[in-house]
Amino acid sequence: MVWLPGGQFLMGSREDRGDPDQRPRHVVNMSGFCMERTEVTVGAYGRYWALRGHPQELAPDEGLNCNWRRADRVDHPMNCVDWRAAREYCEWPGHPGGSRRLPTEAQWEFAAHGPEGGRYPWGDGVPGEQVCWSGVSPRLGTCPVGASRRDVTSTGLVDMAGNVAEWTADLYASQYMVPDAAVPIDPTGPESTPDGLRVFRGGTWAISVPSGLRAATRGRHTESMRARGVGWRCVRGPSVDDP
Repeated sequence: MVWLPGGQFLMGSREDRGDPDQRPRHVVNMSGFCMERTEVTVGAYGRYWALRGHPQELAPDEGLNCNWRRADRVDHPMNCVDWRAAREYCEWPGHPGGSRRLPTEAQWEFAAHGPEGGRYPWGDGVPGEQVCWSGVSPRLGTCPVGASRRDVTSTGLVDMAGNVAEWTADLYASQYMVPDAAVPIDPTGPESTPDGLRVFRGGTWAISVPSGLRAATRGRHTESMRARGVGWRCVRGPSVDDP
């Protein structure tokens, strides 16, 4: 895992950039936390699944562009897994050091561009061939984690823009809930929503437009979605629920 010391950053997009659900842009204070350097890999999930006794409800989908049971994809990100299975993986107490959890939206975006505030995880330069996406030439699936030489943050996190998007813990709201006075500290999403959609962050190997790789870009879907372009990574701290 990578330690992120926390700090203050601007969350969301300016009025002239991004979609309406990325606004209002606002200042957020973040406490320090640890995040996994890479997305959860097929190999890591396979070991976990075996230790859990091969529960069928935690088995990922198989099929076109799904990585499960692919011997040549052990070092690729795990995809085709729904939100509940991703959460259960993170919260499993058998991980070295104990249980983890899915990141909040604020944690994810802070990790993606931090106080520097670059448009992309690596800064403002437009993505090219060194990112796992389809904007230069179409891809037929994911890449090995960490293979994209440009898609690296200043703290060493990899694949925050391409490869697969990543589930977060938060429910989706069409705009950020910003307090009138105090700067929020470690904010989370709404406690409940009518549709129960969950947020995922980051771009995917199938995206062909640069805006889809921006650190502020948001996606949402039902908890039951098992998409070839969505995976996850876990965090530890700060939370009263952390061991």
